[in-house]
Amino acid sequence: MAAAKAVCDASSDMAKRATLEEGNTFRLQQVFSRMAAGEKVNVAYLGGSITEGYLVNIRKNYAYKTMSWMREFFGNDRIIYNNAGLSGTSSTIGLLRVQQDVLDKAPDLVFVEFAVNDGNDSTSRMMYESLVKRLLTSETAPAVVLIFTVLESGYTCEEHMLEVGRAFELPMISVNAALAPELAAGAQEE
Repeated sequence: MAAAKAVCDASSDMAKRATLEEGNTFRLQQVFSRMAAGEKVNVAYLGGSITEGYLVNIRKNYAYKTMSWMREFFGNDRIIYNNAGLSGTSSTIGLLRVQQDVLDKAPDLVFVEFAVNDGNDSTSRMMYESLVKRLLTSETAPAVVLIFTVLESGYTCEEHMLEVGRAFELPMISVNAALAPELAAGAQEE
């Protein structure tokens, strides 16, 4: 029992670290209320290979796992899953694909992850900001959650993407912030 509590406490700490900013949760709360009421809700994931689940079983990528968790948590099997992850693509390509691959499916909630595929330059930042704005101002006005991933080398565009998220007051999740203490502890043990 003590081991289970330790795992839950560690998971809770990790979730707290991962949540960089809650942002304005109004749209997200509306979506969660609809999920809880058993309504049909479209959830989309837009990003690169991490979102697509490249090299992993289709049921092992974060997109599928979070959708499955939402279905279970809300007791709602009417949560529709749209994984528009595509390996090797940046937010520039995401902006070109967003209408056909995401918006045409009328999403209520969109998770965006391009932190390891974008560049740390002004053009990449402008494309990312345009993508986020396009999602927020689309016909269905979905809730948008930004996810920041990191490569083993430490590369990420989290810093400039964080600025965009703050400008639009969006919820933001950092994989690096969630895992860094555990990874550092593991490296120290070697």
